[in-house]
Amino acid sequence: MTKQHFLNSIAAPKPTTLVGFFYLMHMPDKDPQNYSLLTYLAFTGFALWGGLVTHIQHIRRHKKKFLWREAMMQVAISGFAGMLTSWLCWYMEAPTPLAGFMAGTAGFMGSRALELFEKRFSKFVE
Repeated sequence: MTKQHFLNSIAAPKPTTLVGFFYLMHMPDKDPQNYSLLTYLAFTGFALWGGLVTHIQHIRRHKKKFLWREAMMQVAISGFAGMLTSWLCWYMEAPTPLAGFMAGTAGFMGSRALELFEKRFSKFVE
């Protein structure tokens, strides 16, 4: 099964249905400039929200005091990881809902997602 076939099978409506027909007729090109501002804000929001959730889980698990400075550092890292993931999803031509999910997950992972990207990129460069 190819990557494109897999992505189409899990996200796009079937063309044999009425919904699938109109989905294919109005489907924009997979170009980041075709995404609306609302889409970019949603991706960024999912990533930032994931970072805040990670920080809250961390302070509860370790019984620490909530500090805005630490929360903002985690949110900044998560936002960066989420945006990189959004661009990776665009490159892979992933459906928009999947890209939003992946951006939120990368935001939740934060620096762990960046470490995974670094490992993959270093293998690519070598």
